[in-house]
Amino acid sequence: MGTEEVAVQQMSDEGKVLKSQEQVLDALRKHEDLTGADLSGLDLAGMKLAGLKMAGAKLSAVDISGSMIAGVDLSQADLAGADLSGAKLMGVNLAQAVLRKVKLVGARLMGVNLGQTDLANADLTGASLLGTNLEGGNLREANLTSSK
Repeated sequence: MGTEEVAVQQMSDEGKVLKSQEQVLDALRKHEDLTGADLSGLDLAGMKLAGLKMAGAKLSAVDISGSMIAGVDLSQADLAGADLSGAKLMGVNLAQAVLRKVKLVGARLMGVNLGQTDLANADLTGASLLGTNLEGGNLREANLTSSK
């Protein structure tokens, strides 16, 4: 995305508005609270994200492929259409999140909470789901081919 302007609205008490991908990346590096932030459509591929508060964030159509995500709170977040192919998720809370049509092809999920998560039409082909909680989740028409 480079330097093009991206409308990223921070919905926390600070009322901060992040206008460029650089500002978003800086906020992620500084572990700022991104609860409720709208980060839709950003390119976060290959990033290392750890210990972040992103509950209720809007991350639809985000490219997070090949990323390492550990200890991040994404409960009630909207990741519809996001690409997490090849990502490694450890101890991530995605409870009650929206992951419709998300791509988790070849992703490795370890100790991830997907309780009551909407995974309708998600592609989990070849995904590893070690210790992942799927209780109460919607897996309607999800592709679980070769997942374990």
